[in-house]
Amino acid sequence: MGIQIAGFTVGNIAEVEASTVNAGVTVPAPRALRAILYDANGQRVPVGFDSNANADRETFGAAIVAHRSTSLSVDWTLSFALNPVSTVASGGGTGNQSNGQAQLNTGVAVTAAFLAQTKQRINYQNAREIYAIFTAAFTTPTSGASFQRAGIYDTNNGFYVGYAGVAFSLTIRTAAINVDVPQASFNVDTLLGAAGSTFTNSGTPAALNPTRLNVYRIRFGWLGGATITFQIMSPDGNWVTFHRIQAPNSAVTPSIQNPNLPMTMEVSKTAADATSLVISTSSWEAGVAGSNSASNGANILQGGISGTPILGLDGGQIMRIARIGEYGTQRTTSEIQLWQDAFETATINVFWTQSLTTMTAVQATGVLTLNNASITTLNTAAILTSQRLFPKYPRQPLFGRWRGLVSANVAANRTLVEMGFGIATGVTAAVTNGAFFRWTAAGNLVAVLSYGATETVSATLIAQGDSRFSVTSYFYYDVIIDDDFVRFIMADASGVPIVDFQMMIALTSPYASSTSHYASFARVYVDAVGGGTAVQLKLAAHVVQILDASMNMAWHEQASLSMREANIAPTTYVLSAQLAAGAAPAAFTPSNTVAGNAFLGGEALCNATATSENLLSVFAYLVLTPYTFLLDNIFIATPLNTVVAVATTAIVHEWFLITNCATGNISTGGGQRRSLGIFTAAIALAANALFTGNPIALSFPTPLVCLPGTTLHIGYKVILGTATATEVFRQNVVIGGRHN
Repeated sequence: MGIQIAGFTVGNIAEVEASTVNAGVTVPAPRALRAILYDANGQRVPVGFDSNANADRETFGAAIVAHRSTSLSVDWTLSFALNPVSTVASGGGTGNQSNGQAQLNTGVAVTAAFLAQTKQRINYQNAREIYAIFTAAFTTPTSGASFQRAGIYDTNNGFYVGYAGVAFSLTIRTAAINVDVPQASFNVDTLLGAAGSTFTNSGTPAALNPTRLNVYRIRFGWLGGATITFQIMSPDGNWVTFHRIQAPNSAVTPSIQNPNLPMTMEVSKTAADATSLVISTSSWEAGVAGSNSASNGANILQGGISGTPILGLDGGQIMRIARIGEYGTQRTTSEIQLWQDAFETATINVFWTQSLTTMTAVQATGVLTLNNASITTLNTAAILTSQRLFPKYPRQPLFGRWRGLVSANVAANRTLVEMGFGIATGVTAAVTNGAFFRWTAAGNLVAVLSYGATETVSATLIAQGDSRFSVTSYFYYDVIIDDDFVRFIMADASGVPIVDFQMMIALTSPYASSTSHYASFARVYVDAVGGGTAVQLKLAAHVVQILDASMNMAWHEQASLSMREANIAPTTYVLSAQLAAGAAPAAFTPSNTVAGNAFLGGEALCNATATSENLLSVFAYLVLTPYTFLLDNIFIATPLNTVVAVATTAIVHEWFLITNCATGNISTGGGQRRSLGIFTAAIALAANALFTGNPIALSFPTPLVCLPGTTLHIGYKVILGTATATEVFRQNVVIGGRHN
């Protein structure tokens, strides 16, 4: 025998005495602690000295007294662009955000759809409940050839609520097969306002209005066969379970095949219907009940990355987990820059080796395109390989990032795309040693490790047709080679990871550092079948770094590793100083109105000029936009008198430099001027004899800044001299610095 207390049933009570609770209502109270408490849904709740008796309880009965660990969060006070979601629209479907909510809208077109889905997925953890909470208001449909869905699901698995045709329902999706449960068949509470319903308004059962904004919650523990619970918040503010799938002891196969799911909402109609279907929503959240730190080891062994973040936000929106060394020491060192290419101007960096078999590679407007002509001919390829080999030191990961766009769905043809570390040769030859991403001919993204041309290929990381991938968007592809594993991360342009996968290096392969250097590469190739839709790989940025290295390497050294030192033009990659092979430079007359040699120093032949306080330009180097040149030091060799002896007048030259001159015209260009030193030549100084004066060698502890688009002038004043036509002086200037 039992009694009802505020929605609970208390049974098997013995040795009780009267107790008054809740505004004068007298009920028996247990003295001998022999009571069993059930909630309104028939679920047993512990009583007695359980201090957590009033706590919310997850699928496996544990009281939730710790925080919920949020994995997915979408805030619709922000725009679609500022939320970690991807969208797919067709037939005029749109997504709009304003006034604290998003709307997914089909419009009035005959066939239309719009889908929004989180870019990340729940990271399932054994014996821990997954929950998804969201708000949704649906549109009353008028056609059976339509649907409105909101929940935690993808194209193959998951759970959601909404309209299946014209019926409000909940759905279980397994292996891409949907099982719809209409509202009248909800097995706990039909939400139709019937007597006994706990979906109440001021204590009175109320009927659910799906067109109003309601708060839904889906909870499941998986393990293949744990209970799945669908809930809604009543107007009175309590959670109401309206359907429960009693998976235990009911099937020989898992309830769903993969619990690592995104949150998704979508609207669609496929027949003539003038109704514009709209889902309105204000917030999404999904996560794991309780701390997730205990399962780190298991997830890492399975190739996943998880843990409790302790560092904070990266870029203001992505929570990062602190990395530690294999003995528990925290990584606190900085990245060391080894290589960088922003693919600027129309000239491909000469430090790439291009291997083109029929395909072409073209660089323009900040993008390098492999297979620029969009061909599909079989056995063709475009390969880009760095001439530099990058070191992998023990216990110091090698990091590579490619910002790339794959222009078509690879599954529509036989074109493959790869990015990573290794040396690719020929059209389809295996990479001998390396680690890289591959978009396969089946349209799937996989991770590949190769040693001695034997490949180890991961399971599919992004399946063909996955809405998180778009052929019109750039993604970051990161490959991090450590001693015993390689980590593969694919993220969107906001840095939100879509793939974060760790692949152990097989015990049968040598230690990763035994292959001490790797090239970086990108390859597009069509296999022996050929045909289909053409695919291009567009690269917008590339960087290679060493992580966790305490090399005390100064930035100017790192800039040099990226080929940004003074003697290399940063956009054309030609020699920036004037130094011809097999020929002397052409003689010219320095001027204060005409730019000198358009080089960053080097050698020059200067005709003699008369005494003048004008600043005469010998070298006029235009700093190429968008780069800033930092001038660290300058060396000017003692000039050499050539051709004839100095005639009737001695010569005195005062050297100078001007930074940030607006033009090649010193007389009007302005800028910051600095005097450097003086050389002299006595009357009768012989031909092929040096001026008097030690070479000028100056270093600037604070580098001189030369801004983009300005001209750096190096030249001299003729304090004393004559414009003797046959007098010619050979100059030599060396500039040290870097392009930033």
